[in-house]
Amino acid sequence: MGIDDSNIAANVNAFTENLWPQGNESFSTSIHSITEKLSELDITVRRMIMEALDS
Repeated sequence: MGIDDSNIAANVNAFTENLWPQGNESFSTSIHSITEKLSELDITVRRMIMEALDS
């Protein structure tokens, strides 16, 4: 079980509604926030690796 493209709020909300038909706003907000930060970290790490390989 997972959330495809979890950095997109609509996908997180759809996943949340599968678990909680009435919704769970705090869960959705937390997951979306965490995945946004992880996405930024992923980009930063990839950039650092590419810069290290170029030198």
